[in-house]
Amino acid sequence: MADLDQVGYYERFSELLRNKSIVPFIIGGLGLVALVVMFVIILSGPKNIVDLEYLQSLESRMQQLEKKLATIGIMDQTIERLGNQEQNLDRLDKKTGRFESTVTTQIDQIIKELGVLHQKTSHISTAAAPQPNTADKKQPVASKKAESAAQFHQVQPGETLYRISRRYGLSIEQLRAYNDLAANAAIYPGQKLKLSPKPKQ
Repeated sequence: MADLDQVGYYERFSELLRNKSIVPFIIGGLGLVALVVMFVIILSGPKNIVDLEYLQSLESRMQQLEKKLATIGIMDQTIERLGNQEQNLDRLDKKTGRFESTVTTQIDQIIKELGVLHQKTSHISTAAAPQPNTADKKQPVASKKAESAAQFHQVQPGETLYRISRRYGLSIEQLRAYNDLAANAAIYPGQKLKLSPKPKQ
């Protein structure tokens, strides 16, 4: 219980010390009380005899009191710093909130502008889309005719008989027959393959 009373006393005392206008009066009053106690002790005893042990104990008590006062002063400074930091954090929080709202507004505006731009570009791309040309449709047929009219094909790297036969509209058996290739014969890049049968004599 004594420890709890002492803690309550320090809490009340620290609350009084937080009021900066009262601190100088408290310190001055404590010093005055200590001086009065010393004078009373000195004057109450014999003039020529002073209890040295009592004076030493009184001095140690005063030193302890000074340490406690210094500790309370440090606590008061710490509390003041914490209060300043809390105010700074509040200001920073307000600035962050304003910045966040500004960024959100700007992002919304950009999204709207992108939507409008997307609509405009979709209309432009639809209007500028090339119309199908009949000449383009005829071109693959003409190229197939030109390929079928060719008499030789030079094998390119990676090509197979199947691929070449599909390109010219032939079967693998026809290609083998036109070029006298056995069933297990392989072709090689640079080889020229006949695409039509030998003319009958």
